[in-house]
Amino acid sequence: MIFLVLEDNPLDFRMVRQLIERAGLGEMQIFHCERLSEALKASDEQSPPDVILADLNLPDSSGLETIERMRDRFPQAALIVLSGLSDETLATLAVQAGAQDYLVKEQVNQESLRSAIRYALERKQIENELRRRAALERLAADISTYFISPTLEGLDAQIDRALQNIGGFFGVERVVLLLFSADGVQVERAYEWREKNLPAWGNSM
Repeated sequence: MIFLVLEDNPLDFRMVRQLIERAGLGEMQIFHCERLSEALKASDEQSPPDVILADLNLPDSSGLETIERMRDRFPQAALIVLSGLSDETLATLAVQAGAQDYLVKEQVNQESLRSAIRYALERKQIENELRRRAALERLAADISTYFISPTLEGLDAQIDRALQNIGGFFGVERVVLLLFSADGVQVERAYEWREKNLPAWGNSM
């Protein structure tokens, strides 16, 4: 599991790191950034985090802006705010902005942090799955519009477009559509979309 701790106070980071290491969450990596700009830059050089523990007030970012920018860059990660302020209004706004939880530094301990991380991961997994299902439904709806009244001449182009959209959604390099005969024995026609650097699929399967 990969943790990103966004904290500009060295003493607070040391405390958070110790709590994470003692939480019994299995094998982990912990990355530390003191500025939001460092975290955004680091995202291009290392694997994305599974969990983000973030102070909202940083030298180059403050308040809900920190959450919004981290959410934009790491949409799949569970985000927990670790704040020095015990503020119910701010906690509510933080969750509404995309955080999975809001913890006060002075009140957090090993057990509360472990529970917060586990619940945050569960909630984020559900959220990601709901978002993925919604996106898949939109993809299916978009593709279905290609074939409402296609012409015979334009059918191949519409199929190619649909395969390209499917490939982009699932992040794959190649999508193949096989049309079988009525008895299911022979392939009567094959369509393929692939990344430009890949050779044609042909009859290799």
